[in-house]
Order: sequence, then C-alpha cells, then structure tokens
Amino acid sequence: MESRETKPWLEMLSELGEAFPLSEQVAPPVGGGFIHSFDFVGALSRCLSESAIIVTDAAGSLLTTFYGIRIKPGQRMFASQGLSEMGGGLPSAIGAKIAAPDSPVLCVSTDGSIMLNLQELQVANTYKLRIKLVVLNNEGYGMIRASQDNLSLKRSGSESGDDLGFPDFEKVARTFDMGHTLIDSTEQLQEKLQALMDSGTAELIEVRMSPDQLYLPRLGTVKNKDGSLSSPPLENMVPLIREELLTYWLERA
Repeated sequence: MESRETKPWLEMLSELGEAFPLSEQVAPPVGGGFIHSFDFVGALSRCLSESAIIVTDAAGSLLTTFYGIRIKPGQRMFASQGLSEMGGGLPSAIGAKIAAPDSPVLCVSTDGSIMLNLQELQVANTYKLRIKLVVLNNEGYGMIRASQDNLSLKRSGSESGDDLGFPDFEKVARTFDMGHTLIDSTEQLQEKLQALMDSGTAELIEVRMSPDQLYLPRLGTVKNKDGSLSSPPLENMVPLIREELLTYWLERA
C-alpha cells in the first residue's frame, strides 16, 4: 500500500527495475536438453491462479522461486528462509493442502532437497492430496558445486556420479500414483504448465537444469592467499554493477 512515507521508496524501486531488468541479471538461457530455472519460474508465475499457495524448499529452489516469482493478489508463498533446511518443502506443502484443501498447492524443490523427505509423498498419496511437486533437477547439489568452483576446491560429493546418485523421478512419480512431466526446453513451456496447473491431478514436474547453472545475483566470496575468505557487501553482488552506478543508487537510498 502506497503512502506519503513509502512513495519515494517505491518510486526508486521502480527506477531500479527499469535500470536493471530482471532478465539481464541472470545467466543467459541454456539449451541442449536443459532449461534455465529462471525461465521455468517465470512461465510458472504467469499461469498460477490467484488462490495458489506456493511452498519452496531450500537452496536453489528457494533462490530461483523468490527471485523470479510474481505474486498475484490472493496468492500466498511460504519458505523457511531462516533455517533453509533441505527437505522442508514437501511436508510444508502437505500441511498447506490440508489447511486449504480447495486451493492449488505447488511445492518447488530440487533433486537434492527432495531426497531428505521423499517418503512424505506417501502421506500425500494416502490422503489423496493433489499437490504439484516441482523437482529442479541439476544432477546434484548445485550451490555446493558453485561454492567449490568459486573457492577453487575440487568438486566432491556434489555431483551425480560414482559416489552420488538419484532415482529416476518418473518411476518415483509412478510409485506414489502421481503423473510425471519432464521439462527440458522452453518449447511449449507455457502451454504445458498451464495445462498442468489447470488439472486436478497430483503431478511431479521434473525440470532439467544444467549442472553448471549459477544462481545470480550472488555474493562473490573469494579465497585470499592466506586461506581466509572475503565477501563483498550485500549491495555489491555478482554480476557486479559499475562503481559509478552503485555509488549513485547508494546515495539515493
């Protein structure tokens, strides 16, 4: 709600949105059987009804959804931002569906996070809770990989391979009496999602992301020569804003 006190702040936010378009702050779209999670969430946001309840899990699902979603009047969105515990999204979505049985409930998780509470799908199945479960599949733990790469560390325990594996999510969906839809490109993305959101069935929507996709903007923590870590201030994230522009907007704030 705009007031005399908030109007200057809202006007500045509008100017910032024009100066730094959202589409330019993320990595460019990917192909080759992968879809950028930002493209997916953007399409998802456009087809959710005004009564929808969105629940996110931890890490990449939280960042992508909070960054790209456009909440409409009447919608509600939940996340555990303080703890950001992996696996919290699905049981939270089950609770939301029980509390609001007539509202569409969507849970956005990742292949890493969903493994910590995958068994809760049986609760949804037992009680016939028609939840839409999105699994952002980047073949491992994307944020851990990014940190390892950023700090010039060897990737270990963060990507699918000999020492880390994930199930076939189509088989998982079938096990718990859910439909399964694979999304790996922007082709007909909007039409596919609209049909899924309009259906009254439980669905596991698997989104194939590039294992190397970064979540931007982010703090570019660096490793110093003495082994210590340094992080820039919160207002100076990667991709970096030109110093004169950053100074200008900080003086406006």
